[in-house]
Amino acid sequence: RVVVSLARSPCTMSALCPDSLTWMVVKDFNSFQRKRNGTTRRTGTVTLSAEPGNLTNTNSYKYSGFNSKTIGFTVQETEGPSGPRVSLELELKNAKKTQKPSQSKHKVPLRFKNYARAEKCIASQTIDSHYRKDLINAAMSRWAKLHSARKVKEGTAKPMKKQPGRRSKA
Repeated sequence: RVVVSLARSPCTMSALCPDSLTWMVVKDFNSFQRKRNGTTRRTGTVTLSAEPGNLTNTNSYKYSGFNSKTIGFTVQETEGPSGPRVSLELELKNAKKTQKPSQSKHKVPLRFKNYARAEKCIASQTIDSHYRKDLINAAMSRWAKLHSARKVKEGTAKPMKKQPGRRSKA
């Protein structure tokens, strides 16, 4: 006879379970999934993910925010005296502090207007400390997109021109 105790909350259980087991349970159905239909029958549907810590927004274990070590960015918008201000932070998940979710993420503010200095800071936090080398390229490309979006939001750069699609008539 097997007795299952449900005394623990789901948050505590996820901290005690291995990352791969958590992923196998939630990979098909979770609240972060966004399913998009393809434009034609042969392209099919695409499953995206909006979870924090997922750099490429793809629904895969490699980029999942459920891993014990993830890299992520947080964006905070504030209204300043000269217009909107956008601040970016680099988030690194600490695998040793999964029992304490409030302390599990290490945040590094990226206050650099210079793109190269911020990229150097990201590299020093990730590459130099041997933190998930497989995510470095995705983190750098995500930083490039966030940096250009921040410049547009603050009004220091013009937005990119949108290319019309093949089917649209201009």
